[in-house]
Amino acid sequence: MNLLNEYSQEVLSFRIKGEPEPAPANQLSPERMEQWIARCLRTLQQRKINTVLLFGMGSGELANTLAIQAPPQTRLVAVELVPANARAVGPLMHERWEIIADSSQWACFCLAASTGITASNAHLCLNPELPADKSRSCAQSLQRLMMRVGHEAISLSDRSETAPSLSLSVAAILSPDEPELEAFFAQIPNWVHELCIVWDAPEVPARAVACSVPVRQTAHPLDDFSSQRNRMLSLCTGSHVLYLDGDELFQKQHWNLIPLLCSHDQVGGILFPRQTLYPDDAHTKIGLGLWPDLQLRLFRNTNAVHFERPIHEKLAGVDQALGIALDIPIMHYSRLRKTQQQLEAKLARFDQAASKNNLHLLNREYPKLSTAILNRYAKPNQCRMLILPKDLHT
Repeated sequence: MNLLNEYSQEVLSFRIKGEPEPAPANQLSPERMEQWIARCLRTLQQRKINTVLLFGMGSGELANTLAIQAPPQTRLVAVELVPANARAVGPLMHERWEIIADSSQWACFCLAASTGITASNAHLCLNPELPADKSRSCAQSLQRLMMRVGHEAISLSDRSETAPSLSLSVAAILSPDEPELEAFFAQIPNWVHELCIVWDAPEVPARAVACSVPVRQTAHPLDDFSSQRNRMLSLCTGSHVLYLDGDELFQKQHWNLIPLLCSHDQVGGILFPRQTLYPDDAHTKIGLGLWPDLQLRLFRNTNAVHFERPIHEKLAGVDQALGIALDIPIMHYSRLRKTQQQLEAKLARFDQAASKNNLHLLNREYPKLSTAILNRYAKPNQCRMLILPKDLHT
């Protein structure tokens, strides 16, 4: 079983309460269907490509007819953003089809990119069976996104000497009670310019920070997250800032790629997929927006950048394209290091900062996938980067 089908089967095994049923698919006449399929196959031949990415399963009839008529070497992938339709139509789909099913546009986008599907090597086509409703507009939005994103690859083998002006401040808001902070400090390589900490406390704790780089720290009880992040940012003197939470780690080989991300001239900030490990360190939560959980954490340290919103704070002021470092996940250990009571207390703090009750609720079960399977297509010492034009994130 491949990544796409295994991911989709796990996501579809969890049904959300109150999930809407899909609208009926459009009925195509035999003549219209044959015309559409003929155009599709002609496009493959003219562009000399062998992958079809079909946005929307529809009724499955058009997809199955295409599977019968397409040359044997054609890779067929269907993207379905309506889980209920994927459950209904999926069992009827021809075995040649790979399925990407998730209500998250970003999950579908990153899954396709992870398996090497791009606008340059695939025919991205909207299923004409889709009804004229939200499902169609969402599919069109994903199609437009994939058509406009650029693809690059960075590798340590291409690395030149880092420019002298490049310096990285690693920053964090930390609680003195955060479990296993020693592991957080220990991950930071000695080439980093400085570590900047804002402690969620009345004063800086007396504990020693065992870190191989200079440490700048202050303390302020959490009022709201954007204010606290801006205090953190005010400590940073590096040309670039990378911020993490105390329960987040990069793998050692991925730290080595960070300078290459910083030195990209056309990119002002980098988004990383975040993998929340659960129920053990061999599995990642997926589906329901839980993955890729893209996090904008690395950016140029300019006068314009600042954080907004009291909770789920947003970085503003990045005046260039953004890159997604597809193969450099943030490993998120929150569910493994904290007890149920600690997690509930943390979410209560979030509610307090947002001035709303029961905004954040904690579930005990989620869809999950082997982390090794999720990262199957990543290569050592390399990273595929997806470039989002500025107007796609402003």
